[in-house]
Amino acid sequence: MVTKSLPLEALHPVSFNGEDLPLAAYWLELLGPILKTLPSDTSDWLLDLHYCGGKERTLSSVTVLAHCQSLNARLVQNREEILRALKERIPQCNPDQMFNDWLLTLGIIRSSALTQDKCVWMRPSFVDKEKAAKMLEFLDENTPD
Repeated sequence: MVTKSLPLEALHPVSFNGEDLPLAAYWLELLGPILKTLPSDTSDWLLDLHYCGGKERTLSSVTVLAHCQSLNARLVQNREEILRALKERIPQCNPDQMFNDWLLTLGIIRSSALTQDKCVWMRPSFVDKEKAAKMLEFLDENTPD
């Protein structure tokens, strides 16, 4: 089961401009090491999405849109490489689902950034036990053993 090795931080969705992102957003930072050709500023932004627990982060929408465009293109171009790397790095995940959730996440971020001058995101730094239990239940039901 995926939940046996899932960090609690991953159970808290990142809130981006007030909208909760898919849980897979927590793992987008893996694209830095997987796609070694990512620009350093894009890798840094992905790390900010990952490590935003309890601290609000901001960036101009223009910059966020540029990161999304670059990442989306690289995801599509390097799909097979990314799927192989996900199988190795997170064996308990469904690589196709994670990949699709990453595309969905970038689409949500892009749509939100188009309506704002500045993007703001954060992940709660506390554990909401009720919400975490629902997330664990969902993950257990939707993840192959």
